[in-house]
Amino acid sequence: MRALLLVAFFVVVAFRLWMIWEVPACTFHSDSHTYLRTARMFWEDGHIGIHPKRALLYPALLTVLHPVPGRLSLHILFVQHALALVVVWLSVRLRRDLAPEANWLDWVLAVLVGLNVPLLFYAHDMMAEIAYAAAFLLYLWRLWRFLLRGGVAHAAGVLWSAALALAVRPDGRMAVLFAVPIIAGVMGAGWWRRGMPQGAWRMVPPIIVCAALWLGGRVTQEGWLFYSSVFPLTDLRSPLHAEYKEELRPWVEAARRDLANYPDMQDDMQGKLGHRKGSIGPRWDALKGRGQDARLHRVCRDLAVEAVLSRPMMFVQLLWYKLRYVLSKERELANEFRPSKMGEDWAEQMSAEPGYIPILWGDGATWERWRDGFFSGQGAGSVEAPLRRLEPITAPPWWGWAGLLALFGWVLGVVRHGWRLALWLAVAAACLVLTFAIARGITRYLVPFEPLWALGVTMLISESCRMVGRVSPGVRARAD
Repeated sequence: MRALLLVAFFVVVAFRLWMIWEVPACTFHSDSHTYLRTARMFWEDGHIGIHPKRALLYPALLTVLHPVPGRLSLHILFVQHALALVVVWLSVRLRRDLAPEANWLDWVLAVLVGLNVPLLFYAHDMMAEIAYAAAFLLYLWRLWRFLLRGGVAHAAGVLWSAALALAVRPDGRMAVLFAVPIIAGVMGAGWWRRGMPQGAWRMVPPIIVCAALWLGGRVTQEGWLFYSSVFPLTDLRSPLHAEYKEELRPWVEAARRDLANYPDMQDDMQGKLGHRKGSIGPRWDALKGRGQDARLHRVCRDLAVEAVLSRPMMFVQLLWYKLRYVLSKERELANEFRPSKMGEDWAEQMSAEPGYIPILWGDGATWERWRDGFFSGQGAGSVEAPLRRLEPITAPPWWGWAGLLALFGWVLGVVRHGWRLALWLAVAAACLVLTFAIARGITRYLVPFEPLWALGVTMLISESCRMVGRVSPGVRARAD
């Protein structure tokens, strides 16, 4: 069985190396500069700073990679494809802990996760989704080991993995939010019966790191992102920020009339609330602009919390509409590897941000050579055809159908493992819900959760085989 796993892992590695060979450059989108800003500031001006939207770890990694011989637009691929392989390894490790007798399924899981098209695509994007996917899966794995075995060492592992997730992306706050009360509840019950265990001090350093990362985060877009997500639920009758609600009233009423289609309109509403002046009214416009981030964040946070508390059932309904919207979207990620498409994106961003050319390409001549060479190619790229064959099995509609199979697998797993797996699944589901409760409906936010459906499918197979094997001897005995 180990030989099959090694073959599957080799196939995944070979396919990813072939992709790097054929398309040796990452893509560069409108948000990519927010990750590179730290490298540019450090190597050009000697200053240290993180973009307000970002956590520190991924920008710091890009900063360290910049002086490595070669060009950063290529180095990014090796790092992010390596992180995708970490996701494969963690998926296998987690399956072995959940169903240790079904090692023969490891190669299936490795192929399903390792050739996942979204994970392939985001390895070619200047974004931290793949890094967060690895950190989040590590967190789930450590959490399961703690629930299964307990102990200070496993509790510290959960906290360290939560700190890692928070250092990669602000969404990691959810990992900390769930880890602390679970550890306190499980270990507190043991301490009540048996007293304080030895080595409890080992949990202090990760707690300090989690607290520092949590408190060190600056005001970002979270306030108006959250409010744009629940905007139709705004309570127009309450006195809270009534002067702003009068300007928002027409927009709220229009969104509420077409609640089922609001996920498709949220992107536009997010821009109106957050950065486009003249979209709402003079009072709301006064919240925007340089130095006003904290005030805009506070008002949006207040209105968002009030909206959810005043209409909790409508919030659940809206969340269902958003998940349905995401699962019905087509990704068509193979188009992103078309040379002409990559060239258009690069040309647009490099024209707007020419200061990043030395960071990504080393010098302007290298960038121009790529722009006039590879990126000027027309027609389908060499990797586009195989990606189109892989894409249907990981597109969001299929993710939904496979999710139904995975759900049956997780139910069988709960029957086997009891409250521990039920609690573990509740944490994973709550993170998924909170992700889409705060942000708009974008398919890339599914990336950290996509290995879970493959795990669920393998759980369905392994638990079904285990139950059949357990029943078969009795059937044979009665037949004799």
